Amino acid sequence: MSFAPFQKLFEAINATVGTLQSRSEAHVTVITPPEFDRVLKPAGIGIEEIERIALESNIQNARLKPVCIGRFNGALPNPVADLDKGNFLLYSLIVADVHGDLLGIRRKIFKLYREKGGEGALFQPEGFWPHVTIGFDRRDLFIEDGIYKGSNYCYAPIRLAK
Repeated sequence: MSFAPFQKLFEAINATVGTLQSRSEAHVTVITPPEFDRVLKPAGIGIEEIERIALESNIQNARLKPVCIGRFNGALPNPVADLDKGNFLLYSLIVADVHGDLLGIRRKIFKLYREKGGEGALFQPEGFWPHVTIGFDRRDLFIEDGIYKGSNYCYAPIRLAK
């Protein structure tokens, strides 16, 4: 999706910190890169199959509700490489999947994953926290880094302009 609707939010946040970079695009994270790279892809699931499921499930019309601005500002709990040491800064718009539209997509992906022989313990459809990454200073962070992006991550309320 276009980053344009999020540009002012990015600029407002970055005006206070001045070090953020954006991807210049926006999407709601349904499958994290580590989930794809470490679990789904090794089980033989390609990005094309995930995209097909998402399109057939009408992902563009998923009913989402903005919850808050999330922020992480600190060190990772268990850095595994030198690049993971030091502080990270990350902002996201947390959204609620109020009708389970995105969860339904994850469940369909899980079904395909199991059909292809994937080990069930490695992928939990309900284990996700939908969000739009707004900006970060070093790189995006994920649950595999010890970062949860649910209501626990809320930093500031969000007000929608009409």
